[in-house]
Amino acid sequence: MMPIQLLLKLLPDNVSGEILKYDTSGHQTNNFSYSVSYASIIFTKPGETKSGFFLPKKEPTDLFLLTSEEKARLLTLARNTLEIYTKTGNPPKLDQINNQLTLKLKEKYGVFVTLKKHGELRGCIGHILPKEPLFQGVIENTINSSSRDWRFNPVDTKEVSDITIEISVLGIPKRIPGSDNFMVGKEGILIRKGPYSAVFLPQVAVEQGWDRAETLCHLCQKAGLSRDAWKEDDMEFYVFTADVFHEGVKS
Repeated sequence: MMPIQLLLKLLPDNVSGEILKYDTSGHQTNNFSYSVSYASIIFTKPGETKSGFFLPKKEPTDLFLLTSEEKARLLTLARNTLEIYTKTGNPPKLDQINNQLTLKLKEKYGVFVTLKKHGELRGCIGHILPKEPLFQGVIENTINSSSRDWRFNPVDTKEVSDITIEISVLGIPKRIPGSDNFMVGKEGILIRKGPYSAVFLPQVAVEQGWDRAETLCHLCQKAGLSRDAWKEDDMEFYVFTADVFHEGVKS
């Protein structure tokens, strides 16, 4: 029996599956002679999820109660992670971090880490939902942004001093009835249509000078959809707030 067949047989009887993402190697290379399919499927029990999201049973503590000292510690942690990982390929040792952590930094939050070089995007990856303690999310996404953002080559040690780090700590996404309820510049937005999805942090539209329609058009393109797909009836919209803070801009 194939491993996937075995895993499917182990699932409880009352679960249902939903395709979150589907793609093929042929779509990526434009060569369908030898194409492999990839699918991301979520299996859930009734009432456990909402449109594919594992929504927490309760909200984390108020985002905006992070103190300036806690934000500084997270930025220092991200900076140390970037320097250590680009030199050694390893994350920082947790035993050197734990004594610097407050209870708030150990709570679970969604978090993105954005890297910029001379003001230009150099990498950005994160978690929308609170899957792990905040400090661990900062470590993981600093590494991911510097080495696993498919849009860029991995960050080289020679670049580290030219890079500015920005951290976005996210609130829980909530579904809204339509695009008119999206507050541009104040909220981040995630769209979902079948297996396609994409997200913009709140600051993206402001930095690019986009209005609501322009933001949604670019977001649809990012998801691999037509620019006007956000106008279709089966599009789902989720918004979230974020506490965004960054290092001083490097010249």
